[in-house]
Amino acid sequence: MGRPRDLLAAAVVSLIGCLLVIWFTAPQSRAVAHTARSRPAASAVHAPVRALMVRIRPPAFTGRLTVPRTLPDHFVRVPILMYHRVTDQHAPSAAAEEFTITPAQFAAEMDWLQQNGYTPIREAALLGALVGGAPLPAHPVLITFDDGYVDGVRAILHTLVTKTRRFPATFFVITGRIGRADFLSWRDLGILERNGMDIGSHTVHHTHLTQVGPARVRFEVTDSAQTLSRGLHHPIYWFSYPFGNLDPAITAAVNKAGYLLAFTTQPGTWLSTTQRLTLPRIIVAGNEPISQFAYSVQYG
Repeated sequence: MGRPRDLLAAAVVSLIGCLLVIWFTAPQSRAVAHTARSRPAASAVHAPVRALMVRIRPPAFTGRLTVPRTLPDHFVRVPILMYHRVTDQHAPSAAAEEFTITPAQFAAEMDWLQQNGYTPIREAALLGALVGGAPLPAHPVLITFDDGYVDGVRAILHTLVTKTRRFPATFFVITGRIGRADFLSWRDLGILERNGMDIGSHTVHHTHLTQVGPARVRFEVTDSAQTLSRGLHHPIYWFSYPFGNLDPAITAAVNKAGYLLAFTTQPGTWLSTTQRLTLPRIIVAGNEPISQFAYSVQYG
């Protein structure tokens, strides 16, 4: 009698195991099937993004970056390129047109950097060079984008990351516009990070910081960092001043909020340790000839 009981118990255990497998896998399979049925066919412009996500898996963020209280003044020459929109859409105003370039122009500029031996670097590499004297490539360049437009995944990423190059860049995001029309979503930000891009803050509402009081300044610079940190699951160390508006009190608020590098709209390519929160950038204008772009990168 013992053996039939043992066989029955084994059968029951086996059946329960099968039911558990069906329970946990069937809903997932149905969800995948539903997604496949309900999601529209991906456009050609989005197809490369999913492929890149499979191929490129940077190490997960670990630890915290810090800056010593006292630093020797150190200089490095790094052109920091400042972009906004990269799209074929017609700019709504003359001011917007100045900061809108076509994907073809952007691709030509990235090709020029690659063909002329420039190496785009990440924010942490620049920080290390400024505060610790860490070595940089022979021709470093930092590529940045303000405002957080959806162009980041529709046009920019496919030019930065190709079969022949892996260019990092920084996207400064207006957190109050995440997920709105024409702006990056949280999913988009994740795609950018998984492809080796840095995410920084451009405040909550793209506010003229010199035109508001101290409490509003603190909110704009602090809340934006906290929102991005919660959404991306790591600290946010990089900041870009909207409209380039700043003064000593604003810079102090940026420092107190925990940012380690902050970027202005002032021109220049020589960077100093003492100006790590007021770094200059080169504005790349729409319809700018490649000769002007090359001159700006080479000579500032």
